[in-house]
Amino acid sequence: MRFFLVLMFLGNLAMAQVLNKDSVYIFKELIINSNRFNTFAIGNNQTHIDSLDLKNYNTQNLGDLLAFKSNIVIKNYGAGSLSTVSFRGTSSPQTAVLWNGFNLQGATLGLIDLSTLPLNFIDDVSIQHGGSGALFGSGAVGGSIQLDNKLQASTGLKLSLYSRFSSFGGRQYGVNLNYGFKKLTTSLRFFKDAIENDFPFINTARFGNPKMKLEHGASKQLGVLQENFYRINQKQQINVRFWYQNYDRQIPPTMLSSSSEADLGGVVYRISSEWSRLSEKSSIYARTAFFDESLDYYDEVSKISGNTQFKTSISELETKINISKNQFLNVGLNQTYNQAQSIGFNSSSDKAEGYKIQSRNRSALFTSYKFSNWGNKFQGVISLRQELIERKLTPLMPSFGSEFHFNNYFSVKANVSRNYRVPTFNDLYWNPGGNPNLLPEVGWSKELGIHGNLALNNIGLKASLTAFNSKLNNCIIWLPAFSNWTPKNIQLVNSRGFESFFSANVELAKVKIITSLNHTWVVSTNEKLTAVNDKSVGKQLMYVPKQNVTVGIRLVYKTLGVYYDQAYMGMRYVNADNSDYLPTYMVSNLTIANDFQLVKTKLSLQFKINNFFNQTYQVMQWRPMPLRNYQLGLNLNF
Repeated sequence: MRFFLVLMFLGNLAMAQVLNKDSVYIFKELIINSNRFNTFAIGNNQTHIDSLDLKNYNTQNLGDLLAFKSNIVIKNYGAGSLSTVSFRGTSSPQTAVLWNGFNLQGATLGLIDLSTLPLNFIDDVSIQHGGSGALFGSGAVGGSIQLDNKLQASTGLKLSLYSRFSSFGGRQYGVNLNYGFKKLTTSLRFFKDAIENDFPFINTARFGNPKMKLEHGASKQLGVLQENFYRINQKQQINVRFWYQNYDRQIPPTMLSSSSEADLGGVVYRISSEWSRLSEKSSIYARTAFFDESLDYYDEVSKISGNTQFKTSISELETKINISKNQFLNVGLNQTYNQAQSIGFNSSSDKAEGYKIQSRNRSALFTSYKFSNWGNKFQGVISLRQELIERKLTPLMPSFGSEFHFNNYFSVKANVSRNYRVPTFNDLYWNPGGNPNLLPEVGWSKELGIHGNLALNNIGLKASLTAFNSKLNNCIIWLPAFSNWTPKNIQLVNSRGFESFFSANVELAKVKIITSLNHTWVVSTNEKLTAVNDKSVGKQLMYVPKQNVTVGIRLVYKTLGVYYDQAYMGMRYVNADNSDYLPTYMVSNLTIANDFQLVKTKLSLQFKINNFFNQTYQVMQWRPMPLRNYQLGLNLNF
């Protein structure tokens, strides 16, 4: 109870985020857009997830959405299990995931499990391809994923009830409540999700490829997101958000194992707040966030158990100044404090004495200068970031981005940036093996893109082609040392390739046809020996496919929609010397949805077939994925 009181006290003292990147507020003919991502991320390839795609995947998680609606590689360990991200050949800790501007990457492993991010709690998803360390700090090496909430001033009561039933005992229930009056708007979102996950699969690891049923794979989640928006006056507003979630999942056996009795549970508390003041010449933002997360692992067979708790506190002060019509300046300060406790940080002699605590302070000064010429045909931005970690300066992080629009249909983008990632607590302090002398991973990324946009009568076409290259030094790798493993700054990773995108919108006989295609070709290799007989040099990194393609087709007639999504994953090597691999696979989903108006109530029905062609495949080696399965969703809006 004391914890909740302290948390709510901090939330009311803190100041709340109001504006996000795709929303604009109008005050006396003044339009200001607040997010650094949208204003100063010039030159990078960007992807914005369509609102209809968010609605189609509303009862699923972020990993499910990105696997089919982006060219990001999602490493899924099985239905209901861990889901992480790989961007342009980089690892999961090298991709920043930001919630309303706050980095969700954990301090212990440096990553975020996408299966624990329900899309019902997210209003907007945008992706920045390529490094953005100058804007967002550590971890934004391969790219960044921006998750935003868009609560705004409104009046009246809005209520939404939804449920989803799926194969293998899946069931989900949720409530979205929104109420606004005068200057205050409040919102509450709740969901409860559970599934048995006892699906059949083809076990290719056993003789004869028998059909088996997954055991010990159940999972359940429960979450609450509460938001409050208050408009103080025409220039000032404040927002407070509180996110609570818990989950409990059984860890199923691999195809090579006969059984498993391991379980993993987690509890998450997140509170964020921002105050902003807007004027014609400048805007000021003061934001803060506090995250408290814990993980509990227990194996009934081995009697191994472990608990890890980590806390993050983030405070940021930022101002944006309109120097002139074509010049903008952004200056800000960031203070981040991480703390974690785990028995894994203890030495063998003091493990009985409880959990050892490790902590880290990070301070950053960042600035960006944006300018434009020739009627905004050319835009450029120069950004710098300097961080101080435990009284030690990190390398200076500069970046330069530019865009040139030849006309309304054709443009060129370019970006060069220096990026970095600090070692995780597990890298530094895990016992045995942790190395407290590790240096940050540091490197440069470059990209050049061509973008086209054409509208002809009732046909709209968009296309882009981006070439990229990234080299990262001091890459951390765990190597054997005597009887243990220890991390060292030894790898030099070189990632290069192309990203392409194409979409076409056409309307034929009142039927809207929308198609999209994302394709990535990437070669990501280690360029430095890690040992005398190292066979990984020049070889593709593990679980990085050279080819990755997603295709979407959407047919809409009045209130009826038919959606077809297909994901192709290329061959992935499962060891460093590329001697073994997982074959390519292609998985398709088909969704049929319709809206019905019932007096003052709207009923939405959705029927979805996952793995439409009943493919047998593995995303991660020996982790089975379900065959064809079904979902039925119902939504009532009052």
